[in-house]
Amino acid sequence: MTISRRSFVRQLGAGGAAAFISARGHEAWASTRSESETPFASEETTDLILSSNENPLGPGQHVVDAMRGILGPDGAGAGRYHFAQINQTVEILAKKHGVEPDNVFIGLGSSQILTVSATMFTSKDRGVVSPDPTFGTCARFAELIGHPATRVPLDASMYVDLDAMLSESANAGIVYVCNPNNPTATVHTGRDMRAFVDDVVKRSPNAIILVDEAYHEYVTDPEHESLLSLAAEHPNVIVARTFSKAYGMAGLRFGFAVGHTDNIKKMSDWRGMDMFTNLPGRVGVVAALANDEHLSREIARNKTVRDFTRKWFHDAGYEDTESQANFVYIDIRQSNEDFKKACREAGVRIGGGSKLYENHARVTIGTMDEMKRATEIFAELLSVNMKAVA
Repeated sequence: MTISRRSFVRQLGAGGAAAFISARGHEAWASTRSESETPFASEETTDLILSSNENPLGPGQHVVDAMRGILGPDGAGAGRYHFAQINQTVEILAKKHGVEPDNVFIGLGSSQILTVSATMFTSKDRGVVSPDPTFGTCARFAELIGHPATRVPLDASMYVDLDAMLSESANAGIVYVCNPNNPTATVHTGRDMRAFVDDVVKRSPNAIILVDEAYHEYVTDPEHESLLSLAAEHPNVIVARTFSKAYGMAGLRFGFAVGHTDNIKKMSDWRGMDMFTNLPGRVGVVAALANDEHLSREIARNKTVRDFTRKWFHDAGYEDTESQANFVYIDIRQSNEDFKKACREAGVRIGGGSKLYENHARVTIGTMDEMKRATEIFAELLSVNMKAVA
């Protein structure tokens, strides 16, 4: 069945469109059962969704208002490509981060940045070196196109083992580091990352060090440092960022990379990835970047709820990693798959584990009310005395 543009606008209406925009991305589904039914509807569930490291509050009213504005009262704005507006978004991103527009590449979330990087900077002889476990898109995509991937275990404290990564970096096309790392939420300092870049370049002068900073905004460690400014000048460094996490725009799919002009040109020459970003997302990004106060409130909220969640597990006798993201990684001392299933049956969806850490559970930070409800369920499933953690 074909859903017409008129049918889409008529059936959703302004309120329905706003609800869909703010819904958690992968919890929204397209319905194609009949012309009389709403074509898109968020999944009806009372479950707590603590599984995909999403922002539970969405992007904020200022972003939603901006997106409505560009679409217009009748939705006609969606019928245009808005090419000039693409360039304006890149210019605003560049200015915000103190780089030039030629240093910026935009795509559908940071995941597309990683796949384009794997396409352009790896080959059958020069693959990806990646931590294990980590966000696996870059390594998996390299393998999909027939290029090798080397996975390097974490160190004993569940940090990315930079020394071991360095030892595997000779002749690499990409050395990928997620900082903070997913799923372990651990972060390396700016000093360590800069030293790592220097060491990799000495060992493999043609390698690209691809730093995934998806959770950068949530980091509270004062020793942490973004490598954005270094990437703009350094021919071997690319930094990927996303608006899916702290900015609450997971369903809008917008990410960007900062790199040396030569690298950004190579990525852009892979034919117009900026063409694949959506109009509401681009406008939402501009609105989000103009509201630092909203972002600051989200960072503070996340830290407060993250501290609560970590303390609850500590008081209950469970260890975790030093989280610097919007999720925690807990040693639950039992099979994560079994625990995950039990949580789902009890109304809480948590993240997947890792084959290397089968007894660790990844739990996204929701709102304070959500985490209080979740810990009550965790207490029952883990046989925790709630009085001991009150």
